[in-house]
Amino acid sequence: MTETFRLTVPDRTTWTFVVAAEQCPDDLPAAIFEHVSAPFAPQAMQRFGGPELAVSPYSASSSPWDLTDTISPDDADEHDGDLAYLRSADWHIGVTAVLSARDRPFGARVARAVAHAVREVTDGILADHDLGIVLPTTRPDDGGRFVLADDWITTPTAGRPAVPCPVSDGSVGFCSCLQLSTRGMQRLGLPELRISDVSCAHDLSATNVLRSLSRRLLPLGISHGTRVLPAEALVAAGDFAEYWGTDEPMWNDGPIPVRLIPISNHLLEVRAPEGYPGSVNEWLWDELPPILHELLGCDPDPTPGFHPS
Repeated sequence: MTETFRLTVPDRTTWTFVVAAEQCPDDLPAAIFEHVSAPFAPQAMQRFGGPELAVSPYSASSSPWDLTDTISPDDADEHDGDLAYLRSADWHIGVTAVLSARDRPFGARVARAVAHAVREVTDGILADHDLGIVLPTTRPDDGGRFVLADDWITTPTAGRPAVPCPVSDGSVGFCSCLQLSTRGMQRLGLPELRISDVSCAHDLSATNVLRSLSRRLLPLGISHGTRVLPAEALVAAGDFAEYWGTDEPMWNDGPIPVRLIPISNHLLEVRAPEGYPGSVNEWLWDELPPILHELLGCDPDPTPGFHPS
């Protein structure tokens, strides 16, 4: 009999974005609606002021949002100024959305578009509070296809041990320093994904397994309730492509079987398939297509036939 586990998708999840700024307009709603991107403006106006789209300004000293540990996703020195501004600004303007399963992820895109509008009118810095990262200003959402890689979840691109690994020399299984996990799946109604005992040499391939699997599970989050799932999932080339928002085939062989072990309703451990005789590092090295060891990122394809107004 096929081994299974139960997964419960909540009806509602909360999304939070925070703009740190030195000023807050007197008429914040009017300022927002002058700048919110066109594909989301009608929905933003309909939702504004309700639980699906609440905008709340606070002085930083009384803010309910702690931005102290917020980081830049790429940790580049050039973003140090943004982080300093984020932590010293006088105002925190929060954009929160409590969304039903049927409204995910579209409602989150509306909320983030409004958060970008707040950032624009205040000349502030925008943080995704749930992910703990500063969001870039160079990739506005055009209303086309939803792409997980567009900072909707985070996965480590180069997981590191707490101290430099004393033994790893790039060999297949020379160490097991790393435990890598997603962040952001819970607000999509899904458990976070974790893979443990990974060698420093395989941080990228392990990360790309998590990325592919996150996209594989994404459709489960659009309806709430409890369902029974097989403990073995098949990750296909299309899942990895969809994570990046491209239709380009990522590999030619068949799907990769992975084993899912529920740690809690909020966390799934990802392991080699049942019966694999080696370690997780041997599995990552021997069983994955080469692109999962190589691809750091790629640009999404234009949405076919979509022309934002």
